[in-house]
Amino acid sequence: MMPRSVLAGLLLALMVGSSIASGLWPVIPSWPSGVFAWGAGLLLLSRASRLQMIQTAALLLVGGIIFAIFYPLSRDEHHEVVQELAVRRQRTP
Repeated sequence: MMPRSVLAGLLLALMVGSSIASGLWPVIPSWPSGVFAWGAGLLLLSRASRLQMIQTAALLLVGGIIFAIFYPLSRDEHHEVVQELAVRRQRTP
């Protein structure tokens, strides 16, 4: 069986290759590079220190919050907070 670090390296190489391919040829989707990156990250997570795991959790939390706010905006489904801010902005002279 292949060691985790070798498999993670292979996944990272596939990530870079698929990212470049999706940039050069629009018919190739970009999501496989994300899957390869997550796979490599999960394989390498066991080698991370406690501080790195805390940083990873914090970044995932911030990313999740930003995604929760801006994804509905990209779909023209305005979030209640954004709608309230828009109403308040229109009221100010």
